[in-house]
Order: sequence, then structure tokens, then C-alpha cells
Amino acid sequence: MIRVVILESAAADLEMARDFYDAQETGVGEYFLSSVLAQIESLEQLHGIHLEQFGFHRMLVSKFPFGGYYEGNG
Repeated sequence: MIRVVILESAAADLEMARDFYDAQETGVGEYFLSSVLAQIESLEQLHGIHLEQFGFHRMLVSKFPFGGYYEGNG
């Protein structure tokens, strides 16, 4: 099982993005956040399959222009 740690700076980015999308249309921010969290949960099965950039794997979020970086070691 892999261990996922969301850095404080990344959590702040997620909150800002959620607020941005909610300002566009109510509910979209929560949909964004749930989409990101679902993809983070998928790393249990899919870690290491994403392309590497800057020494980390980069996972893009479906339906949103947002991504995250993670170490590929399981």
C-alpha cells in the first residue's frame, strides 16, 4: 500500500481552485475537489504509470486543467 501525503501548499492550491470554480458556478468547486480526491485515491492502483517530469510523476486531473506531482516509489 502506498502512502499519500498532501503538502500544505498543495492543499492551499486545492482550496483556491475549489473557490475559483465555485465562483464560476455553485457546486463546480466541490465537483472539482471530489474529482481530484478520486484520482488521488486511484494512485493506490496506478502509481508510477504517469509520465515523469522534474523527477516526479505528473498526474493530470480529468475534466479540469489541474495536475499534481508525486514520487513513483510504492
